[in-house]
Amino acid sequence: MTTWSCLLDGLTGRREWRHLRRELALAQVDVRASSPETIGPEGAQSNDDDEAALGGDPPLGLISRAVIAEARAQWVLGVSEPPGTGVESIRRYIYEGLGWPAGRWPYEADGDFAWCGAFVAWCYRAAGLRASVRRRHLASTYRLHEWSRNGSRRLKPEDLQAGDIAIVGRKGSRWGDHVVICGGPDKSRGIRTIEGNAKGGGPGSVVHEGVVVQRRPWAENARTGKEYRVLYGVRPLAEDYSDPVV
Repeated sequence: MTTWSCLLDGLTGRREWRHLRRELALAQVDVRASSPETIGPEGAQSNDDDEAALGGDPPLGLISRAVIAEARAQWVLGVSEPPGTGVESIRRYIYEGLGWPAGRWPYEADGDFAWCGAFVAWCYRAAGLRASVRRRHLASTYRLHEWSRNGSRRLKPEDLQAGDIAIVGRKGSRWGDHVVICGGPDKSRGIRTIEGNAKGGGPGSVVHEGVVVQRRPWAENARTGKEYRVLYGVRPLAEDYSDPVV
C-alpha cells in the first residue's frame, strides 16, 4: 500500500475506500488504453511517450491516478471554449470545482473567465481535495503562490510528478501566469501537461482552445521570454483532503 493509500485509509470509511479503489482501477485501464496525442513546441502532432503524457512512468499513486483519470475524462469530452460546446462543462469547473457562486462569477458564452485553476480544482475534487481548499487556493496563481511558499507543499520544477499542480509563466513572472496538471516528464525538455483554458491538442488530433494536452519547457529550454516555462509546483498535503468524491 502506498503512502497516500495509508493516509487516505484513515480519512475514509472502508466501504467508500473499496469503492474508490475499484473505480480508480477501472479508470487506470481506460487511461492506459488510449492516451491523447500531444502538441510539440511547433504545434505539430506527436504520439511518442504517450504513457508519460498521462503519468504512466513512474507508477501513479492513488491521488495522482484519480487526478489524471478525471483530467483525461474531461479531455476526451473535447471541452472547448465558445463558440465550442464546452460552456456547461466549464461552468461545472467553476461552480462545483472551485465552489464559486454563479451569481458572483458568471461564465457566459463569451468565455470571460480565466478558468485554468477551476479545471485543476475539478480534477482534484475527484481525488477528495477539500472544498474549502479548492475554493481558497486554486482560483489563481497568486493564491497558489501564497498558499505554498511557506510550507512543504511547494515543489521545485525538477521534483514534479504526474498529477502534481504545476505553475507556468513568462520569464520574470513572480508567481506565474497559468495553472496546469503535470502529466509526466517530456524527456529533457520539460513536462507534458493536461490543462484547461489553453490552446493545444484535443481528441481526434484537433488543435483547439479548451481542455488540452501540451508541453511546457524548463526555463533553460524556453525559446523566448514570452514562452511559458515551468516555474514551480504544488502538491497538497494529507491534511488538505477529505472523503473522495466517487
